[in-house]
Amino acid sequence: MNRTLIVTILIIISLFAVSCAPKKVLIANEFMGENKTAKLLMLPRTDTVSSGKENVRLFNYYLRICNLTPDNKEENCKDTLILENVNPRSLY
Repeated sequence: MNRTLIVTILIIISLFAVSCAPKKVLIANEFMGENKTAKLLMLPRTDTVSSGKENVRLFNYYLRICNLTPDNKEENCKDTLILENVNPRSLY
């Protein structure tokens, strides 16, 4: 096989593998002092609920607290579930 074809196939497979996992969406990012960050994240659930005439996808909200290293990299992150099964329309 051609090397370019193999590389192309590997790239396509890796894109499908990454796109299958639910993505956390960053809502807010704050610094807490000099060595901590706090982030509010929204993670879509895999199931939907019926709301009137349409199905609504629910979300879970997480608070992520991380320590910052001297070179500004996050480590020792801890996620805490804040809200569960939230209808996104209820927030606005």
